[in-house]
Order: sequence, then structure tokens, then C-alpha cells
Amino acid sequence: MSQSPAANDVAARNAVVLVVDGLSAAMLGAYGNTWFETANLNRLASQSLLFDFAFASSTNLKESYRRFWNPDKRFDQKTGGQNREGLIDSIAKLGATTCLLTDEPVLADLNLTDSFDHVAQIDSPVVNEIASDVGQTELANFFAQAASWLADLEPGSLAWIHSRGLTGAWDAPHAMRAGLVGEGDPVPGTFYQPPKGRFDLEQDDPDDLLGFQQAAAAQVMLLDQFLGILLDLMESDPFWQSTLLCFTSTRGYPLGEHGILGHNHVQGDEILSNYNESVHVPMMISAPNTAEFNDFRSLRNRSLRQTDLINECLIDWFADDPSQFVGRIQSLAFGAPELCDQAIVIKSEGGESCSVSIQTHAWKLIKSFGNDDAQSNDVELYAKPDDRWEVNDVSRRCPQIVESLSRILDQWLKEGALSGSGGLGLGEALWTRAN
Repeated sequence: MSQSPAANDVAARNAVVLVVDGLSAAMLGAYGNTWFETANLNRLASQSLLFDFAFASSTNLKESYRRFWNPDKRFDQKTGGQNREGLIDSIAKLGATTCLLTDEPVLADLNLTDSFDHVAQIDSPVVNEIASDVGQTELANFFAQAASWLADLEPGSLAWIHSRGLTGAWDAPHAMRAGLVGEGDPVPGTFYQPPKGRFDLEQDDPDDLLGFQQAAAAQVMLLDQFLGILLDLMESDPFWQSTLLCFTSTRGYPLGEHGILGHNHVQGDEILSNYNESVHVPMMISAPNTAEFNDFRSLRNRSLRQTDLINECLIDWFADDPSQFVGRIQSLAFGAPELCDQAIVIKSEGGESCSVSIQTHAWKLIKSFGNDDAQSNDVELYAKPDDRWEVNDVSRRCPQIVESLSRILDQWLKEGALSGSGGLGLGEALWTRAN
């Protein structure tokens, strides 16, 4: 890999999609985190178009990837609902070699991976304690193999890399956790399995929750360290300097913000969360020769699902005229319709439960119900963008907004149109609020 591919050579064009599971946008300095340093994630953000309001399509990993690689049926007023061709098949038809690398067994077993030309699964080391050195961690093993794997790719490749991230072992050295201890805080524990379940914010020990948060932060700092090494390797090789890089996460990792720790979709014990700590994810796109991105950096992007953005971006990148992808991004994220047409729907399903949310410029409605129930058991409403982390439920104070958004959401779900936005006919009260 000694020569940079020509910008107009479709066969030499490359793209890397790096997905880190369990990484909430709130954990990154580029999104406002000041508790601990994420220098290399910030570095990537400075070189990328950073999307402030990108959201996961589901908190269920399998469902997220079905919507990545087999986009939802979109409702068209003229033709009715119709299925779209799978993303990976579409890119292969454009002449790219498609490759997947993952340490997530659930992902490797999905039949959706059959569309890739090459699939490589990393066997994670058995972890039964936190590591004594960063080089012994699960993330160290992952990024070492990812770097080697990337070095063997040929020009004209899509490299999709998925890391278990914070859903894997929390094995960062204890010193990294201890470095986050404030005056009067207890010493963090030495657990290595990520916590899952419910946390009673009134009854359970807050020191336990602080320990979970410190351990999660240590994992993000560890991720940041190895990402920096990978970026150094890519930046030093002209081959990768002309490569589209997309960085995102499938979902965040709840750390007790709403009494929830992690994700659990085991039948009979579903814990579903469509709160922002679970669905607000980082989204960065870095591409060569795209000075046009500078025109967007000061703009607030509309709320969007990262699956929609990545799907369209990759297709246009590997098409005959890759410059179109800048226009596609502008259309999807910045050249949006009027605010009255903007909304995003997220649906997370477990064995017996379902959580669905609809978010407009001014409101976010979350409905939770059993799969067999006709009526919602639980409805919450939050004012946007002020209540970023959904602290103050105003559903009882705004029953008309709840009723209107519920009606639109139910109709949208009935039509199966979980992607896109526009043409919703939202009344002014649903996209603006009086102060």
C-alpha cells in the first residue's frame, strides 16, 4: 500500500466504518464530556464532520444491524411501502470488495453477514479479572488484529469493523479507574463484567453507581488510546489517506441515569430504554478532498438516524461520482425540510416488550408497551432540545401534545415507515414551543 488511489478511480476507492458498541455521545469530549480526556476521539472529531444529533435505530444489536444492512421499508405516498436492496449487496454491485471484522459472536452469526465477500471474527481472550497492563486487555487484542487486517486489504474495499466496546469485558487496569476518584470517593471495585439490570436511584448505594461510571470511563479512555494508534497507522500510509472513515456506535450504555444499567433483551427480563443515554450516539465522517464540509461545521444538524446517514453516504462514495456524497449529507442532515417536517422514530423490541419514541424539533415522546397490547402502558414526554437527557417528564402537563404525537407515531408504525422524515403534516405545536 504505497500509492494513494486516484480520486476518480472507483476500483481504488476505500471506506472504513468503525462501530464501537455501547459508546454514548455523552462519553466523548467532542460532545461536551469534561470528566475525563478523550484526546484521540477529539482528534478524529476535529478532522471530521461531527453530527450533534445522531441516534441509534434500536437498542437491540440484531435490530440495529438489520437496519444498517437491510434498510427499513420506506413509505411512499405514490407507490406505497417497498423494500430497499440490502446495503452490502448494493455496494458490491458498485465494484467494491466488502469485508467485515468483528469480535461480536451475535453479529457474526447473523445471516445478514452472508452478503459480505469476507467475514473475519476475532476471538476475544477469556477474561476473568481486570488487566494489569493495557496490552493485556480485550480492546488491545481487538485493535491489534484490526490494524493487521486493514493492512491486508486491497484497493476498492469497504472495511466494516465492529467492536464489542463497552458491551465486552471492562478489563482496563485498575489504575485507570482509580485515576478518576475524587476527594472522599471510595476506591473503585475490581469487577470486570459490565453491569446489567435495574438500579434503584433511591434505595441502592450511590457509591456502587459511581464505581460503575468510573469503570465505564476507564474503558472509554482505553478505547481512545488504541483508536489513536489506529489513526496514526492510517494517517502514515497514503493508501488510507484517501479513504472515507465513518465512526459511530450502535447504541449507548446506560449507567443508571434512569435506573437502568446496560441492555438486557433476554425474554422475560427485558430492559428497554429509548432515553438519550441509550440512543444518542457519536457520528463522525471524515473524507479526503472534502473542503465542502467546512461549510457545515457551524450548522446544527437535524435529528437523524445514523443508519440512514451511513447507508446513503457509502452508496454515493462508491458510485461513479463520489463528490455526490457531500450533497447527500447536506440534504440528509442540513438541507432538511421545514421544522414541521422533521421527526425521527426509534423502535427497540425485546421478547415481550417494546419501546418506541418519536422526536421532533420541540418534543420527544416515548411509549412502552407489551407486543400484544393494543394500548400503551407507559407514556413519557420531554421538551427538546432543552431537556437533552430527559430528566423532566411533562406528559401530564401537555396531554394534547401526547395525544397528537401518539396518533402520528401509531400511524407511522402501522405503515412500517421507520426511516426518513418529511410529509408528516405536524401541527405547529408539535415542532415549536412557546417560552
